[in-house]
Amino acid sequence: MTTLAGGAAGVGTKRWSRLIPVAIVVYIISFMDRTNIGFAFAGMGHDLGIDKTQQGLAGGIFFIGYLFLQIPGGYLAERWSTKKFVGIRSWSGACSPCCPGSCRTSPNC
Repeated sequence: MTTLAGGAAGVGTKRWSRLIPVAIVVYIISFMDRTNIGFAFAGMGHDLGIDKTQQGLAGGIFFIGYLFLQIPGGYLAERWSTKKFVGIRSWSGACSPCCPGSCRTSPNC
């Protein structure tokens, strides 16, 4: 059995003390996201007249899309600079909600 040198044991402790707070914050954000989706589905079911099966399908499509967009996003973040990727992603996330508001396709508008 091999023992670690005195300084090597401290590296593991330091690493965990940096990783655990980040993991806790990410878990809290994930929990809030799931909670918000649950509240949104309650209102959607009533307003749009969709049943629980259709709400589940919409939630599944949302999370599948989220999964498939995270893979290319991770690849691009690794290849480009982080500042460039975060800047482009922030602007696209801020501008995309404006796109549906700029067109009038519904006869009720």
